Amino acid sequence: MVIHSAPGVRALGGSARASRHGSRRQVPEALHGVPAVVRAGSIGEQDAAGVREGVGWDGAGAVMAPVTRHPRPTKALGERGNLAVSWDSLSRASLPSPPPVCFQSLTVQQGEITERVVPVEALGERLSALRLCEASAVARMQHSLSSLGQLSSIAVFPGEQGTLEVVDAFKRLRAARALGWSELRAHALAVDAAGAKVALSVLHERHGLTEIEEAWLVRSLYREDRLSQPEIGRRLARDKSWVCRRLLVAEALDEAVQADVRLGLLSPSSAAALARLPRRNQGPAAQVVARSGMTFRQTSRLVEELLGCADELARGEVLAR
Repeated sequence: MVIHSAPGVRALGGSARASRHGSRRQVPEALHGVPAVVRAGSIGEQDAAGVREGVGWDGAGAVMAPVTRHPRPTKALGERGNLAVSWDSLSRASLPSPPPVCFQSLTVQQGEITERVVPVEALGERLSALRLCEASAVARMQHSLSSLGQLSSIAVFPGEQGTLEVVDAFKRLRAARALGWSELRAHALAVDAAGAKVALSVLHERHGLTEIEEAWLVRSLYREDRLSQPEIGRRLARDKSWVCRRLLVAEALDEAVQADVRLGLLSPSSAAALARLPRRNQGPAAQVVARSGMTFRQTSRLVEELLGCADELARGEVLAR
């Protein structure tokens, strides 16, 4: 399926974003032809007043339809020659009208967004294993929900046996459960599990996932969805070496160390540095890092020292200091 840009709207390419953020990351193939103002939106964890723009993917990573909620006022994008885009100029005239996708209490017509109230117990957290979710962040979200209510809907996709799986709003979901809420507003993306993981990466393009979260995401696509490394790179708009490095982090890191990261005992960046060590040395080194409160640079120096040791006795002396 080919999705054309809306008439009168100029897509802002990856080069403009690269100049702003210092990155040469390309736009995913699945998002080519979609206005950058639509691509760049987020429907992630943080509830915020105003517009949230998103996009629908199918299982192969193809764009199904732009997703638009309450529009913001028109504004220019700077004085660097970028085109000022009006939300009113976005048109769906060139989009086909496929049949609706129906599951449980949600009915979503592809090409437009429909929000429905969904029971909290009907929402699954299958993809939560790919994200870090600190208790303090859940507490802040709980305070936000109790004082302001739910400001934006949760993105979901159809799971197995007609269930609904959350794409990326786990703090919001857990905060709602802690408050005893029985319902939340949700909208659906026309994706399968692999497409939802790609969407998770794209939705966090601005704020960024941690290196360990990227590693979990790549490993899940590789092991569970059986995608090749070149295919993962194509869908995530990354080169094969980036995919390989993230996969090595997830595969090499000891499960106990990963558990420390989830519990907040170890920072994601420090854990990624420890992945360079043999598995038998990662646990003791992680204990030293956590106990001493080492920064990423200090952890990296410790790893270099341990890798330079000739035997286990020398490594033990370094860890005992």
